[in-house]
Amino acid sequence: MQTSIPYPNPFITAWNVSDECRDLMQSGILRALALWKLTAGLHARTGREVSSARTSVHIGGVRGDRFVGELLVGGADSPAPYTLSDQFGAFRTGRHFQAPARDLNKVLDLMAAAT
Repeated sequence: MQTSIPYPNPFITAWNVSDECRDLMQSGILRALALWKLTAGLHARTGREVSSARTSVHIGGVRGDRFVGELLVGGADSPAPYTLSDQFGAFRTGRHFQAPARDLNKVLDLMAAAT
């Protein structure tokens, strides 16, 4: 028996922009936010770094054809603009070097282990 599945698959194309997919992305990104707040909160001196995180679910992807979830931390307009250097490290400036905290990587590892 030969099966012919069209490409792109119309079911997957429709599902990628469905309410069910949006809800799934929202659930996943909120779980990632909660995990990030726990891991970042372990070494944060103030709550500003933890409160700098924000999430969004929107149509995106390489071709702009599906819902994607984003977890954004830090940035110039956040209450803790230093969050990015904390997450990714800072270059050596004189005697100082800041190693990356890698909390976002830890979140991805925890989420991958849970599936």
